[in-house]
Amino acid sequence: MLDPWFSSSLAACRALGRAGYDVGVAGYRSGRLAVGPAASSRHALRYHVLPDPTGPADTFEVALTRLLSKRSYDVILATDDSTLARLATVAIPVPTFPDVGAAYQALTDKIGLAKISAAAGVAYPETCAPADDGQARRAVDQLKLPVVVKSSRSAEAGKHSVRGARGAVVCWTVDETIAAARSIRAAGLIPIVQSRVRFAEKLNAVVIRRDAASEFRYAHRVLREAPPSGGIGVALQTLSARTGAGAAAVDLLERVCDAAGYGGVAQAEFYRSEDDGRLYLLDVNPRLWGSTWFAERLGQRVVERGVRFALGLQPLGPNTYPIGRRHHNPFGEMRWLRAQNSKSRGLAELARTTRPSDTFEYLDGGDLYPLALMALGILGGHRPV
Repeated sequence: MLDPWFSSSLAACRALGRAGYDVGVAGYRSGRLAVGPAASSRHALRYHVLPDPTGPADTFEVALTRLLSKRSYDVILATDDSTLARLATVAIPVPTFPDVGAAYQALTDKIGLAKISAAAGVAYPETCAPADDGQARRAVDQLKLPVVVKSSRSAEAGKHSVRGARGAVVCWTVDETIAAARSIRAAGLIPIVQSRVRFAEKLNAVVIRRDAASEFRYAHRVLREAPPSGGIGVALQTLSARTGAGAAAVDLLERVCDAAGYGGVAQAEFYRSEDDGRLYLLDVNPRLWGSTWFAERLGQRVVERGVRFALGLQPLGPNTYPIGRRHHNPFGEMRWLRAQNSKSRGLAELARTTRPSDTFEYLDGGDLYPLALMALGILGGHRPV
């Protein structure tokens, strides 16, 4: 298990440990307390120090191969886009979860994703890739303000380093658009400018695709995002993956995965447009996602399913889960509340949509130490991911 600071890594460590797997966690600094909650979970049997994957490829490859040989691990699981970009450039003797081959590369290229979506008949925001300021200005003329600027890839790996750019920026002026695109180019990445979808709701879909069929289907609605204008889902509610809006989102994700020839776990974000009512694909994450813990608390065993896929083992049986269950990221909801114009109305909404029976990110009564570590990290100014 790599990337121990990420919430999805903690969820994976807990899930695999409970399922009886031997889980080793590797970080890039000495001492478990310094590298994140997953390293401090009681389900992490051992901790290893590796070179930072965002550094030289050969150094990371040699150290990781040596570790695999010494400990006889069967699969490498990574959750950070930068680490996955590095894994795609090195040769290691075991499978990775997710597989970072050609189909993964196709889905994580937002320029290429526009073509894949068109081939699959899936709505996708109109996208331009401006090479300079002039093209960025013309993109605004074509798409109309406001627009969204982001990197074509979250991470690009070279021989000596990995360049990364997370998230998207909503730009309301031409100058903001040009500056945002410049910033991405300065980081050595390719900027894209997209039309902004005015949305009525946000849905997330998850599948595990094998031989053009889904052995796992799951969906939820995003109740709150941080920032509220569009960002990370911090309050969620399960939807059926077999009927209604959830099924529609899952069906679209399946079509995109098949168009790319992708197998394995994939999560996608969709906005339902206020203008035409269609579901627009925003992003595909062919890896574990930020709220993986929610699915695990619902008994979905999605991490174990992904590992079994990576190892070529028989899939687990069909999944069912309760519809209408809610999940909260308390740290994220604090950011959401700070962004509200009326704190009293924000607090009233939180009270109205939160119950003791809901699930909460990071919280596991049998594994509380990582939560304490998260709280200390936030007090020290480290934002959870």
